[in-house]
Amino acid sequence: MRLIRMINNRTLMISARDFLTLNHVTMDVETGILETVSGSIEDPEYPPEPGYIRGTTKILATRLTPNNDHETDVVTISMVNMNGKIPNDLKLRAGEHQASRVKLIEKTFKTRFCSPN
Repeated sequence: MRLIRMINNRTLMISARDFLTLNHVTMDVETGILETVSGSIEDPEYPPEPGYIRGTTKILATRLTPNNDHETDVVTISMVNMNGKIPNDLKLRAGEHQASRVKLIEKTFKTRFCSPN
């Protein structure tokens, strides 16, 4: 398990956020299945950054299952509360970024865990 503090600076109309999550990663070397699970924690040693809004990750889980040499099935479950105010049009566009996130996860998976052919 690993503790991660993520800080997002202000962008456009969204105030800066910080997150404090506990992350667990497992990989089954026989099947190649990689799983990650994260959730927010509170720790007095890591208070919210001054001037930042503390976001909350209820759960963020990803399962990567290779199904052949060139394809990976990706399942992601997320429940994140950014807290604070976010413009409605940005909320509506949030799902558009999921495709790029999946591509990044696949690239990371193949780079770190798959041997070259």
